[in-house]
Amino acid sequence: MTQRFQEYTDDWDFENPPHTELMDFGRVKEMKVAMYVGLFDRTCPVTQAEFIRTQLGNQVSHYVVAPW
Repeated sequence: MTQRFQEYTDDWDFENPPHTELMDFGRVKEMKVAMYVGLFDRTCPVTQAEFIRTQLGNQVSHYVVAPW
């Protein structure tokens, strides 16, 4: 578990997780972010996503926690 944002992939498999690119928000000065958080996600738990959301502040334009 990296506890960092990864680019979305629609081919996720917990038994054999794919390697996806990590997203680096540190170099971005201005952008809006939509966060879709899985309620039972083991890669980035809700508590970690909430922490990252507070760090990003007003850059988060859309935030959804869903049970998938």
